[in-house]
Amino acid sequence: MARGAPWGYGRAMTRWERLIRFGTRIADVAIPAVLAALALNDIWGTPLSSPHFQGPRGVQTAGALLMILPLGWRRRYPIAVLFCALAGAAVEWPWIRSAGQLSFEAFITALVAWYSVGAHADPRWGPRAALIAAVPLVAAGVADDIAGYHDPFDDFALYILLAAAWALGNAFQRHSRRERELEAHTAALEREREEKARIAAAEERARISRELHDVVAHSVSVMVVQVGAARGILDTEPDTARDSLLSAERTGRQALAEMRRMLGIVRQRSDGDGLAPQPGLAQVDGLLDRARDAGLEVELRIEGDPQPLPPGLDLAAYRIVQEGLTNAVKHAGPAHTRVLLRYAPDRLDIEVRDNGVGPTALPADPGHGLVGMRERVALYGGALDVGAAEGGGFAVRARLPLDLAAR
Repeated sequence: MARGAPWGYGRAMTRWERLIRFGTRIADVAIPAVLAALALNDIWGTPLSSPHFQGPRGVQTAGALLMILPLGWRRRYPIAVLFCALAGAAVEWPWIRSAGQLSFEAFITALVAWYSVGAHADPRWGPRAALIAAVPLVAAGVADDIAGYHDPFDDFALYILLAAAWALGNAFQRHSRRERELEAHTAALEREREEKARIAAAEERARISRELHDVVAHSVSVMVVQVGAARGILDTEPDTARDSLLSAERTGRQALAEMRRMLGIVRQRSDGDGLAPQPGLAQVDGLLDRARDAGLEVELRIEGDPQPLPPGLDLAAYRIVQEGLTNAVKHAGPAHTRVLLRYAPDRLDIEVRDNGVGPTALPADPGHGLVGMRERVALYGGALDVGAAEGGGFAVRARLPLDLAAR
């Protein structure tokens, strides 16, 4: 039931990561909003800083908005934002040639745009875009020098600041990329270590099971011989026959104990709780809590009068809810999920539905989760429907007859 890739290498965001993401969104809105407000006040009101916008107010307003507003998309489209900033500065340039300086708002916008190219642009295209964008700035400076508006090299400070802003952003990008690579490598090593541990434990359990199988088989063989011998001398040597039967009884008890141990090992699960009591819908709140801890918004809704279920069917219902929530955590992304348990006199209906982006069709390899749900539902003569839900999202719906389960 694979759908979209989960966030962050298959893990849920921590509270600190969610706080950082929220702060980033606020900054993406606040920076262009504040700069736009300052620019409009500079053009239409009383300037708060010098130099300020000059020239026709309508033209300067269009240039300022073209320059500043795209900053809200600087993380997603950094190169486009940089060239929008250049276009807006070009509108202002004819009226500030004599001063040789951009307005305060345009200067801050240029620094942010160059930093964004270094921090967020594709490493293959970011340096090229920064160099291309620097060409018209240098050309304008040279033209002003030739026209005699100011001395040569007066623009070097601006060039150095812009280059430093790009370099700082690029350093942050490289640092973040290394952190992500190290995080992915660490996660891969951890998964590999856990997989090796599970394989080793499974191999050891299989070896012990084979040994115990040999012990039980030998004990049963001894019991057969002892009981056969006792039957043969039961009439002629009752005391010896009785001793032989007592020995067979002791051997049988030992074999039964070893068989229980063998079954316990075979049924043991890798998470270490194979010998724990099997769960049921009474423990469904624990499933919801674990899903919420993983970042999923979950709602439980119960319809009808809950009633005691046969242990096997109770376990099957629990596993269906568990698999539905696991699927939502892995693939639904930041979505809302509803778990519905509808009790009727003759059946139990289960629905786990999220409003994430669902697939149009099931994959060719449905995975162990879907196969397990189908087997459990078929065992009780029920019905299972898994796939895209109407109105978007993904849904797991199961119907378990209660009359068949009670037989």
